[in-house]
Amino acid sequence: MYRSGQVVSINNKEVEVKCFPGESSNCQSCGWGCSKRTPNLKANLPDDLFENASVGDRVVVYIPDQSVFMLSTIVFLIPTVALITGVVIGGNLNDNANTGYLLGGTLGFIIGISCVYILRKFISFQPKVVELMKGGFSNGR
Repeated sequence: MYRSGQVVSINNKEVEVKCFPGESSNCQSCGWGCSKRTPNLKANLPDDLFENASVGDRVVVYIPDQSVFMLSTIVFLIPTVALITGVVIGGNLNDNANTGYLLGGTLGFIIGISCVYILRKFISFQPKVVELMKGGFSNGR
C-alpha cells in the first residue's frame, strides 16, 4: 500500500509523515470515510534520500501488504478468540449462566487485548519512503 504525505520531522533516518487520506492506492475504492482523519506515520528513510530530505517535502511511503494483513489479523483475531474462549470457559465453570459468561468474556477480552499489547513489540511493521519530492505543497496542504 502506498501513502503520500508531507514530512513533519526527521530524526536519525526516520521521518514522521503527515499522510493525506484518500490518496493511498486502496482508498479510491473503499468509501469508509477515512478522509476525515489525518494520521501521522513514522517511516524509514533510505540513505540516498536522507541527504536530500527536509521538513516540508512531499514523500510517498510504502507499507508492505503482508504487514497490514498480519497486524489486522492480530489486532482483531486475538481479542475475538480470547473473548469467545472466555465466554465458553466462564459459562462452564459457573452454574449461574449470566455471571459466568459475562465474567469469562470480560476476562478473556482483557487477556486478548493484553496479548496484542505485548506482541506489538515483536512485530515488524516498518514503512519506508520510496519517493521524495522537494518543495512540498504550495496550496497549503
